[in-house]
Amino acid sequence: MAKEYVKPSLVRIERTNRTERLYTQEGKRNDLLIDAAREWLKVQEKPEDALWNEAIPQALYDLLESFDPQASELAAQAYLESIGYTVSKE
Repeated sequence: MAKEYVKPSLVRIERTNRTERLYTQEGKRNDLLIDAAREWLKVQEKPEDALWNEAIPQALYDLLESFDPQASELAAQAYLESIGYTVSKE
């Protein structure tokens, strides 16, 4: 049976006692992504000042690439559309 994907959207979730674990996990995810980006810099022998303009975009790309292609494509498309891009697949 084919998976049915749901297009993600920006959802604001109020920070409360009930949602604190979500915020904690998202913070850990972000910290791990930055750590991975810093490791990428070391492996590529790039300076630390390349973190935000080179390593973070690479880490985000690698993160999307590591998941199901359809889910990654949907997430990337939704994000680009949320910041004003029109996305079409040729």
